[in-house]
Amino acid sequence: MASHQNDAESPGFIREILVAVLAAALVGAIYLDIEKIARSGIAVVSAFAASVIIVVLVMFQFTRKSAAKLAEQLRMIGIRKVHKNYHATPPINDVIAAATSSVDFLGISARTLFEPGHVEELVKKKLREGVAFRFLILGLDSPYLTSQARSEGDDPEAWKADISGTIARLKAIQKEIGSQQIAIKTYKSPPLWRALFMDRRTAYVNYYPKGLSGRDTPVMVIENDNASLFHPLHGYFNELWERADSQ
Repeated sequence: MASHQNDAESPGFIREILVAVLAAALVGAIYLDIEKIARSGIAVVSAFAASVIIVVLVMFQFTRKSAAKLAEQLRMIGIRKVHKNYHATPPINDVIAAATSSVDFLGISARTLFEPGHVEELVKKKLREGVAFRFLILGLDSPYLTSQARSEGDDPEAWKADISGTIARLKAIQKEIGSQQIAIKTYKSPPLWRALFMDRRTAYVNYYPKGLSGRDTPVMVIENDNASLFHPLHGYFNELWERADSQ
């Protein structure tokens, strides 16, 4: 592999140092001019400004290095990108359209998943192509449904209606396609993770914190590498799936 140029010798680093020196010289000149006119507290302010400029430039360089190091560390555990929230992720139609073998969904009701137009038809199309779907959603009998809904400021009965609606939708798809490639189960455990596992290769994962909707939390894009978080997260899905109730 090609070796990276030392940061201390890179043109960008040298350019930043030059900018810092020029900024300090400029403020210093202002300081001297003011000192000749009147020895006042303004000179102190100018000197302070010079110090702030230098500190900001040094911190910028440090932050850039830190960001690069953090990105490298995230890649070590399979995280390739972090989106601000669900709405900032690629369109769900595009994500599902790219599936070639399997799609596993874990969440509360999958209502948001089906909100965009044509998702249902796309699922049918992928089923006909042989892609297997597993939907694992929160059970109507989960003891955590009411408390989780209220913590997000929602009506538990509305959640139950969404869950029932998703189950009915998926069963209708199953009946229409006549395929066992789509399976629906419900779990009773606390809803912790919201995840979409694509082809056992890529996962889009966020979470349900107390008092905040899963749609509003950052979404990690995780690749299935050797030491990736993909393995324990998909393992959690599979373990939950084994204990879940078929619908």
